[in-house]
Formats: sequence, C-alpha cells, structure tokens
Amino acid sequence: MKLPLALQQLIDSFQILPGIGPKSAQRMALYLLEKDR
Repeated sequence: MKLPLALQQLIDSFQILPGIGPKSAQRMALYLLEKDR
C-alpha cells in the first residue's frame, strides 16, 4: 500500500521504539489520524 510521505515518516518514527514492529507502527499512526476526527 502506497502511503503519503508524512504518514510513512510517522510510521518509521514509531518503528524506532523498542517492541514496535511495522504492523503495530502502522496501526498506531492510523489510529492517530482517526482519533483527530
């Protein structure tokens, strides 16, 4: 899935955290987008 650059950068930032993999990072980033609505 092709994501906007800003969203991909947020996902990459979450993945730096210990214990956070690619799927968890993507879920967290998408949650933040939905939470704001």
